[in-house]
Amino acid sequence: MFAAYDKYINSLAEKIIYVKTDSSLCLLRRIQRDINERGRTLDFVLHQWKTYVFPCFKKYVKPQQELKKCIVITNNNENKQMEITI
Repeated sequence: MFAAYDKYINSLAEKIIYVKTDSSLCLLRRIQRDINERGRTLDFVLHQWKTYVFPCFKKYVKPQQELKKCIVITNNNENKQMEITI
């Protein structure tokens, strides 16, 4: 999504899909991943989320949502594969 922030790169893309997920679910997934797979502490993950991840999301990624050709909303924590034809 950060690539889509660049207007030139965005203009080159024929299709850009934005997968929209509730931020609380994103944080939950990040906590689980960072603790289990990366050995980080809960305090570190929360600090990183509040200081870097969420502010950058609001500044760079969320505004791009309006420019996407397709928005997929997923608000469950199941690992499902999704096929979309545009």
